[in-house]
Amino acid sequence: MIDVKQAVVIANRFLRDMYEEEDLVAVRLEEVELAEDGSVWNVTLSFLRQSTPIEAEIGVWAGRELKVITVHAESGHVRSMKIRIVRQGPAEE
Repeated sequence: MIDVKQAVVIANRFLRDMYEEEDLVAVRLEEVELAEDGSVWNVTLSFLRQSTPIEAEIGVWAGRELKVITVHAESGHVRSMKIRIVRQGPAEE
């Protein structure tokens, strides 16, 4: 079984490979969770990227994006990559 650090390294490498044509910056580990059954690691990474060539030329960055990368706990193979949307509840008064 791979440990948490290995899962994070695998997820980070996968993310960068999938976006190799884009300029990802400020890649950051946000969360790591081993599934209750121990079968997969869910690794949440966030990053910034330039949205379009024109925006890149003038230095405009898109907002921080979050991806959950699921890594098989035994083999270390990536099973999926999903968009993580953070929902905020109602503002407290």
